Amino acid sequence: LALAPPNYKKSHNYNTPIPSDTQNLIKEKHKARRIWQTHRSPAVKKRLNQLTRRVEWELDNLRYNSYKAYVSKINPNDSSLWIATKRITKQRETIPPLINGLAKYETNIEKCEIFAQHFESCFTTDENHTNQNEVVNLEQRNIENQPIVNPISPCTPKEIQIIINKLATSLMNSSMRLGYFPDTWKIAIIIPTHKPGKQNSSPKSYRPKSLLPTFSKLLERNLLHRIKPFLKIIPLHQFGFKPFHSTTHQLQQISEIIVNGYENKKFTTSAFLDISQAFDKVWHHGLILKIKSQNLPLYLNNTFLSFIANRKFHVRIGTDISQIHNVKAGVPQGSVLGPSLFNIYCHDIPTPQHCHLAMFADDTAIITQNQTLESSIRDLQNSLNELSLWFSKWKLTLNPTKSEAKIFTLRKYINPTLLQINNKEINWNNKDDLVKYLGLHLDEKLSWKIHINKKLNQGYTRLRILYSLLNHSSTIQMKCSLLLYTAIIRPLVTYACPVWASASKTKIKKLQTLQNKFLRIALKAP
Repeated sequence: LALAPPNYKKSHNYNTPIPSDTQNLIKEKHKARRIWQTHRSPAVKKRLNQLTRRVEWELDNLRYNSYKAYVSKINPNDSSLWIATKRITKQRETIPPLINGLAKYETNIEKCEIFAQHFESCFTTDENHTNQNEVVNLEQRNIENQPIVNPISPCTPKEIQIIINKLATSLMNSSMRLGYFPDTWKIAIIIPTHKPGKQNSSPKSYRPKSLLPTFSKLLERNLLHRIKPFLKIIPLHQFGFKPFHSTTHQLQQISEIIVNGYENKKFTTSAFLDISQAFDKVWHHGLILKIKSQNLPLYLNNTFLSFIANRKFHVRIGTDISQIHNVKAGVPQGSVLGPSLFNIYCHDIPTPQHCHLAMFADDTAIITQNQTLESSIRDLQNSLNELSLWFSKWKLTLNPTKSEAKIFTLRKYINPTLLQINNKEINWNNKDDLVKYLGLHLDEKLSWKIHINKKLNQGYTRLRILYSLLNHSSTIQMKCSLLLYTAIIRPLVTYACPVWASASKTKIKKLQTLQNKFLRIALKAP
């Protein structure tokens, strides 16, 4: 059926009662089955098969009409459209038994504990690199009971808004006046989220998604508003978490540098660096030092130091929850202040000579250009050496195996010298290979052919997923169809389009074909 709901919701009848005629058919089918099981008559068996097919057809027709009526009632002005869309697109994943070494963990409470142990090891710096003397030299100055997670839910302020507002105002003022961030607000509930393409039976294949108390986020927003005048220290090459900056702006800047190299017949060498668990490995002593160096008002300085110290977390899977664990490093992902604290931590990263440094949060790219390939690679290696020293000093680790190097040029070359990070080699991508940075696939000549093809495949896949809502027989309103396209399909296909707008007309035409196909569906055109 063209308008049938997704397979995993096949039993959903949208609260439609079964008509009496269909109920009578079902009873007659059951009676025929009992007679056949007793007498095994071929004539009764034939009649049973006929009734079974008739009942299936009636139930399918009922389900079709029910879903058709449900779709026709979807309103673009309320949440009904997104509830229907989520029912189709949301993947319902369950965490399979986890394998850690030779041990296997099957129950949710066992999984919670193994995840908690793994994340606790992530939320710490390498002890071999840290000692008390180093902390003292960097700072050059002197710097229990288990709390209970805040039980106030996000919906509470709506229910008793006036009382909560007064209470929240008093708490915010008292917290900043005392320079104290309440301990119960620093406990995160972590939901393990699977990394796409990773083995789902390993704890290392999941990233921590933190849920924080509502009052914690209110106070964080208040603090963020007050610290904004001091965030001018963020360097120009950092585009992440900055107003009026996006991934498209950073990608546009990089593509212009590469195109300029084409026009001047230069070799453009680049390294796209992977920082291992950058947000989870932020060194707390180093972050405190950098906060103190910004000459913040005393109340802000103390509140931020309190915010960083003594953070804790649980891991939750379903209704099971782990024991409480400590956070010894990192900025809390899912918090309001986390991105700004990461930018403060990385604000003094050096900008080597003869190179262009591009960052979006922890996604880092280094680009060098020269008339000769040897000179460009030499400048790139010198830049990598300088940055490696900074990362090592501040307890962040570059991962050479996940870092990539790429040469962009229209000139011929052979056997480029291999790059190194901490005495480990980075292989150059082959000429025909892509490098992916901030979601954009870069090929050697910036033709954008493969990037557009990948996005087209994703667009058609998403259109197929939404087929039960978007098809020629659908009764959904035209406004809903257009809203689904502009909110779900078009942003995926046209991501960073100012960067690849120079693609050939043939490739742009393929995108137009996808849009035309959708418009025919939305307008019920042939």
